[in-house]
Amino acid sequence: ARHADMPVVVVGDIDRGGVFAALYGTVALLEPADQRLVAGFVINKFRGDPTLLAPGLRQIEDLTGRPVHGVLPWNPDLWLDSEDALAVG
Repeated sequence: ARHADMPVVVVGDIDRGGVFAALYGTVALLEPADQRLVAGFVINKFRGDPTLLAPGLRQIEDLTGRPVHGVLPWNPDLWLDSEDALAVG
């Protein structure tokens, strides 16, 4: 992204837990040149009442100065084939 000077969106998987810490930590660990390219966030695989998520969305926006562009719902009908390394075991 830096080479192309392109904005990026950081996507967090809420189903794994700790999504707000993961988003905040990802931005915090980037070099300043890369931080400036982060245009915002998307939360993926959300299940439940969206009003319960609202305080966390506001807090991540306040802490990072970047917007949450959207929250994608969990959809059990969507799937991708496993990558070979992930399918072993």
